[in-house]
Amino acid sequence: MSSVTLPTERRAELINRLPTVQPIKQGWVYRSSDVIDNLVNKRFAAIAETFLMTYRREEDAKPSKVWSLTGATVDPIKEVECEIKAKGTSTVIAIVASRYTKKHLVCALWLD
Repeated sequence: MSSVTLPTERRAELINRLPTVQPIKQGWVYRSSDVIDNLVNKRFAAIAETFLMTYRREEDAKPSKVWSLTGATVDPIKEVECEIKAKGTSTVIAIVASRYTKKHLVCALWLD
């Protein structure tokens, strides 16, 4: 997924409306780290209106990331080897102390 996020004012506007936005689809996904290549984080995700939102935990009231899906396309699905960090482990500790599990995942890239 591209790292393009909504401008701060648009993101804040959307987050303030979240209690009234009904998700079209929601569930757990693996999202690539913004910091380390091939490291992925397990996140709760929801698609609502034209946005994809990810949350650190399912019960979080506000998303940690929001992406606009307007004009987005999807690359062909492929299998890649990823490093999934251990629950409750920071990205730095996951890399330094090798606290991750290597796993093959089927994924698609979202592009703007």
